[in-house]
Amino acid sequence: MAIFPDDIIIEILIRLPVKSLIRFRCVSKPWCNLIHDSTFIQTHFKRALEENNLDLFISCTTTYKQKTFFSHMYCLDFNSSNEAVEIIENPIKESLDEAFLKERLLGSCNGLVCLFTTDAFCVLNPLTREFKFVNHDFDVRFEYEDVYGFGFDSDAGVYAVVYIKCDHIIHSNSIVHVYSLSDTSTTCVITFNVAYKFKCDMRSGVYLNGALHWVAFPNPMDKRNETVVSFNINEKVFQELPRPDKLTENACITVGLLGGYISILCYLPSDPIEIWIMNNYGVKESWSKLCAIERAVIPCFMASDLWRSDPWVRP
Repeated sequence: MAIFPDDIIIEILIRLPVKSLIRFRCVSKPWCNLIHDSTFIQTHFKRALEENNLDLFISCTTTYKQKTFFSHMYCLDFNSSNEAVEIIENPIKESLDEAFLKERLLGSCNGLVCLFTTDAFCVLNPLTREFKFVNHDFDVRFEYEDVYGFGFDSDAGVYAVVYIKCDHIIHSNSIVHVYSLSDTSTTCVITFNVAYKFKCDMRSGVYLNGALHWVAFPNPMDKRNETVVSFNINEKVFQELPRPDKLTENACITVGLLGGYISILCYLPSDPIEIWIMNNYGVKESWSKLCAIERAVIPCFMASDLWRSDPWVRP
């Protein structure tokens, strides 16, 4: 007979770090089933977000002749007493012939990361080291101007990969492919054209509020007015996020997340580097300038290095 009611046990378990939950799966079959339950996982994830219990996932890649290959992945648990950095073994290298290895990290969502190789997507939990392969037969060849992202389709209850390819015939367009990842297979849900050119210095989309975010040029012939665009995974539609009123028209911007909010880093060759936060998603008036950094502080500046160089901070 249980000492505590089930609802009390759940309230206790959702407050524990992931590594403790992994050990407690061995307590009993009901506990194991509970910890693997999708509702429990989402509740635990939401609480981790609210309490800012973050872990840092970092991928290191090597680029040769415009092709990117993985070298190492690491996880830093900020909830650990010693904040030790742990090496994450690449599951793709264990499952596929290294001679044909062509990998890419597509993005992160709900604490999971998605890896790509020539015949499968791999969804990996960096904390538990659990992973799952979902086969595909799509001829995806990432080029320099292509962008991509990994998110969750809450209507269908499945994860999705968005791949946006530069249209070399109609240069003002990009071709959008949306792939649905089921338990056993991958389906191309929709393919369509969109009149954006996407900025490719940060190619993986930022996931928030059911949408992926990139920086794009609404007028591909005029690259002076960069804008954050979002792609709603449920509705399969794009929309532009309003820019701050006081943002210089031809400023270069990079999109990211800070404290669970969409943020942009803005820079011009002669001006200070600015960081803005959108406190109320989609509301133009909610933009606030977090800080401005003088050029002298960072004399050799690359936006992607300051903002994000393939790390994902996720619970």
